[in-house]
Amino acid sequence: MRGSAALLIAAALPGQPDLPWSREQMAEDLRQLARDVAANWAYADDRAANAGVDLDAMAEGAIRRLDEVTSDGDFVGLVREFVAGMQDGHAFVMWQGDERLPFRRWPFTVVDTADGLVVDRVLATWNDAPVDLQRGDVVLAVDGVGIEERLAAIAARQPASTPGARRRAALTRAVYNHTDPSRYRVRRADGREVEVAAHAAGRNPQDRPQRAVEARAL
Repeated sequence: MRGSAALLIAAALPGQPDLPWSREQMAEDLRQLARDVAANWAYADDRAANAGVDLDAMAEGAIRRLDEVTSDGDFVGLVREFVAGMQDGHAFVMWQGDERLPFRRWPFTVVDTADGLVVDRVLATWNDAPVDLQRGDVVLAVDGVGIEERLAAIAARQPASTPGARRRAALTRAVYNHTDPSRYRVRRADGREVEVAAHAAGRNPQDRPQRAVEARAL
């Protein structure tokens, strides 16, 4: 892959509830990953010189967190964080294991602003229950987790070349919960902080129409 701009790391792990490997095996896998990336990644020298990407340090950082790993999915998560740390939007992880992804969408859309995530539109819920949120509310926490903490955890596993692109990718995934209803802590326009319980949206919102860009043929 020396001449390629893209790097594909496939982690096809058996989706088993118990770990099929020892801590030592996982540690060696991470070190081998760092060695293979250093040897074959076309952007290795550029990212090291211009973005401070240290593959060995990233591997050792993941190894120090192996005590947190209780399933093969947890280990894949560490591999994803390693790949995201490469800061290459073409690099990603494919896994065929059992991955339980959240699918219950927030019953509102948000806009990312200097003041935080601001409610833009309130959506209909799946059971038509009313949602006590208003346009302009600033989202502070979801189910007890601060919104910036939530975004940072998701962004850490998003492959992208820049922090801005990583945050945008995280925003597209942060709007889904495992729970229903969920609890949203928001700050109103008058400065009051309130917590609102709301059911998930009935469907994903339709994107606002984009005006086409046209040019006269020369």
